[in-house]
Amino acid sequence: DEQQAERIVSQAFGLFSVERVCLDVLQKGLAVIGEGWYTGHITVQQEHFASALAVRRLEALMAATPPPTRPGRILIGCPPEEEHTFAPLLLSLLLRRRGWDMLFLGANIPAQDFVLTTQTARPHLVILTAQQLSTAASLREIGDLIYQVRVPMAFGGMIFTQIPDLSQRITGHYLGINLEGALQRIEELLSSNRLPPVATPVGARYEEALYHFRLQQAPLEAELWRSLGGSGMSHSLLRKANINFGRDIIAALALGNIDYLGVDLHWLRGLLTNHYQIPDKTVARYLAAYLDAATLHLEDRADVLLHWLQRILQMETTTEGIRSHQAHY
Repeated sequence: DEQQAERIVSQAFGLFSVERVCLDVLQKGLAVIGEGWYTGHITVQQEHFASALAVRRLEALMAATPPPTRPGRILIGCPPEEEHTFAPLLLSLLLRRRGWDMLFLGANIPAQDFVLTTQTARPHLVILTAQQLSTAASLREIGDLIYQVRVPMAFGGMIFTQIPDLSQRITGHYLGINLEGALQRIEELLSSNRLPPVATPVGARYEEALYHFRLQQAPLEAELWRSLGGSGMSHSLLRKANINFGRDIIAALALGNIDYLGVDLHWLRGLLTNHYQIPDKTVARYLAAYLDAATLHLEDRADVLLHWLQRILQMETTTEGIRSHQAHY
């Protein structure tokens, strides 16, 4: 109901400040909707509808904001493959309302293009946001490149709240878990103009695993098609699962910690079921087939991945045993 949604948002802006409505209605509302999508209670189209409405409001507010009054330009955007623009757009709006000169570049900016824009626009601070594990890996790449041109970079996003240790893997200043704190942190960084600490390096074991996984990803996934072809899992779901799971494996290896894929079986099951649309009863079979294919094509050259899959499957076996025992009694 678009008219009713617009009416409610307009009423909120009539009663409260722009900052309060953006933070307490739009941002928190989208967070609740996003959680509902993860658990399967809210559809993709409902999530897209709400996001589009919120972004339209932010863009209108941005266009109505007076020109900057404070010195220093801030460049803000999303790393490659990151399409979620609400958080960086909201941050841009809040900073512009504080008088800062904002240059918002939007979603999915290629790494080299971002560096070129940084060199051309000569900002005092670059800000990037990532909401997913795969785009956090892209953010790490851009952070290293921007560091080489001696411009301070800051970053944030939902994935860093979900995996706190992940912030240590990025060459940049972490902005924290909420936008209000991020605003204060950004203004502190603009006054100091100091470069961030360099990210924790990725070990040789992970570099080798990443190289061999990329090299063998195509034959590995071909093996999955062969072994799961008669499992009842549709071709479209298997294709989506392979794309997303492979992308996240590459990200975890590139970031130097395979446990970023998830150490909790319940969380992983939710990810595979709701995000990748794998039926719950098929999750264990898919992971077992993935382990068999990875063992065949990677051997021991990506042992961190093989050990992780073995551990997750052991957790699955233990959980199924408990369920069976409870059902028996």
